[in-house]
Amino acid sequence: MKNGKTWVVCAVGSLLFLIGTVVEAQVPGPPPGVRGCTDTGQPRAAILGWANSLRIRDMTHDGGGHRANLTFENAQGQRRIGPVATVQAVNQVNEMENLSGPGRAGTIVARVWVDPDFTDPVTDQKGFAPRGLPPGESFIMICEDDTGPTASYTAMIIPTDANEPIRTRPVVYYSITDQLTAARARFQAGSSEVICVSCKVLGWCEIQ
Repeated sequence: MKNGKTWVVCAVGSLLFLIGTVVEAQVPGPPPGVRGCTDTGQPRAAILGWANSLRIRDMTHDGGGHRANLTFENAQGQRRIGPVATVQAVNQVNEMENLSGPGRAGTIVARVWVDPDFTDPVTDQKGFAPRGLPPGESFIMICEDDTGPTASYTAMIIPTDANEPIRTRPVVYYSITDQLTAARARFQAGSSEVICVSCKVLGWCEIQ
């Protein structure tokens, strides 16, 4: 919280303002046995080993990470403060042209942390249920079913806590080149219900 306003948890950073050169993907792909983002019966240890081998941008890096209080909203539009959370992008994920492809089920795009000490006083739940985020640390892998304008996206959330199940979430992809004005307005609105990560060249993915 700052000046009474919530902040967006969004690891997009300089993507909104800097158009970079498309380069070959530098983010390593998943190990053998990873079957995409819709199958929750995945080899967790192999995925976490892969995730922990990636370079994660720290909180001081431009576009490296954001910290916010998430908020819950009820059907009447009333909000209450939720847990503190951080989102940190995988280095060079914003240089990816495609997140999936032949021999590549998907790409780890970010590490997320949700305050494990928070308990929702209304539901008595931990984590951030509206986006399926458990307490503690998780990695987000995103897969795309196609390329170009017809692509659809799915996220798999892989908690590091073995007691928390792997879960999937729908994703909406936004092209910054097409919607830069809308993107800036969305972030300035400070809606901390939004969990988004930079993914692909000039784009970001919102976890639904």
